[in-house]
Amino acid sequence: MPGLPDVNSLDPYLVVGIAVALVLVQTALVIGFLVPGGKAAVLTGVLAGLGHVPVLAALAGIVGAAILGAAVGYLLGRRYGDRIFEHRWLTGQRPRIDAARDLLRQRAGFALMAGRSVAVLRATSPALAGASGVPARQFLLWNVAGALVWGSAMVGLGYLGGSSLAGVVGDLPPAVLAGLVVALLLGSLLAVRRRAGRRGASGPDRAAPAGTSATS
Repeated sequence: MPGLPDVNSLDPYLVVGIAVALVLVQTALVIGFLVPGGKAAVLTGVLAGLGHVPVLAALAGIVGAAILGAAVGYLLGRRYGDRIFEHRWLTGQRPRIDAARDLLRQRAGFALMAGRSVAVLRATSPALAGASGVPARQFLLWNVAGALVWGSAMVGLGYLGGSSLAGVVGDLPPAVLAGLVVALLLGSLLAVRRRAGRRGASGPDRAAPAGTSATS
């Protein structure tokens, strides 16, 4: 099919590696919610369901990236404290960040587990835990548990979707099915770039002090 990439020509482990990198960046940086890590995890599962990517490699890679990325975020939070949340792209996320900080102080384990389900919290909760003084052992326990649950759910849902897709449109060549999935991923990446551009353009206005002509 013209215009669709032939992913059969790509190394399956390269596909997994790209998804792993996206999840790693999303969970390590407080502005990582701009990166489609969750979508990449699901789409990797879809490709596994289509038979192009080894499902165990996808699962291990996504879970491992989620654990490592959050650990990096935690260390950055311990090193830089609340200063790490002063980025202008986080201005509109202050209410969520403040609520997550309060929940971390009361119920750290629940906050770290629940935060995996929301992209903004998936990116900021590890650094919040570090900045809030959550003990390293406690963070490690809930980080591993949260990554296992989240990663398994994302890849598993994608795998089931890919298997169902292959059964429904089984007459299409596998390369076309996989190409459709990759096209969706590329579309998500383009949408993220546009979103980042809009945030960058509106950042100075949002950061303007009260009493100026800035709008929220």
